[in-house]
Amino acid sequence: MKVQVRVIGNLPYMVKGLQKQYDDIPLPDGARLADLLRLLDIKRDLFALAEGKRLDAEALLYDGMEITLVSPSAGG
Repeated sequence: MKVQVRVIGNLPYMVKGLQKQYDDIPLPDGARLADLLRLLDIKRDLFALAEGKRLDAEALLYDGMEITLVSPSAGG
């Protein structure tokens, strides 16, 4: 299966394997969000959204799912 990953902000430059803001990522059937994050070597805190809802690490992914990854804002 493939999921479409969209990244917001500077994440395309920080995430191994993502060269643009939209990318189709192949995953095995039954993959969860944690599997996607591990594949992309993401070790930082971020929000994952799909269909207007925040996903937790155990969220089951499906073919054609659109996932948006957002890095939390920091500032001072």
